[in-house]
Amino acid sequence: MNPLLEKLLQERTLEDASLAGENLSGQDLSDCRLSNVVFDRALLNNTRMSGTEFDHCSFVGANCQSLQAEEVLFLVSSFAGAQCAQSVFTLAVFDRCDFSRASFAGATLFRTDFNQCTCQETDLAQANLTRLMVIETDLSSIRLSGSDLTQADFVSCQMRGLNFQGCTLTMTQFSASHLENADFSAQRLDRNQFLNSLLTGANFSGVRGEYVAF
Repeated sequence: MNPLLEKLLQERTLEDASLAGENLSGQDLSDCRLSNVVFDRALLNNTRMSGTEFDHCSFVGANCQSLQAEEVLFLVSSFAGAQCAQSVFTLAVFDRCDFSRASFAGATLFRTDFNQCTCQETDLAQANLTRLMVIETDLSSIRLSGSDLTQADFVSCQMRGLNFQGCTLTMTQFSASHLENADFSAQRLDRNQFLNSLLTGANFSGVRGEYVAF
């Protein structure tokens, strides 16, 4: 075993280190504190973590499929190009993280917060995003088709031209967000709110539902 990985598993803390390309699949990283640790191209399949904190860590190109994470905190960390399909995040917080070209297809992000993140071409198709909270994040280029956005909350987000086809939109809230040219056509909208949001050119043709507030 890599001595750095062994140190992490024993002491539950690690900083200014590289585990790039290492195999952490199936490991339990719960209650660890990591700062400036590189996990680029590492394998984290079925890795478990609860109460773990990552500060300025890098997961560029990492394989995080089926990762299980609960009450974890990621500060200024990068998941650019990471594969996180079928992963499960519950009560997670991502603060100023980079998800450019990362895939969360089919993942669960339940009661998870994204604050001022970078989401260029991020794949969230078929994801369970129930009670997701997103603040001041540009989502204009993400893939969202078929995702469950029940009780999700988007605050001051850029969502121009976003396609909501096949999404579940129940009690979803959009506050002070840019939704110009977004496509909601033929969707069911129930108890949705579009408060102080820009909707110029948005497509609501064939929309069904009730109790929608603008």
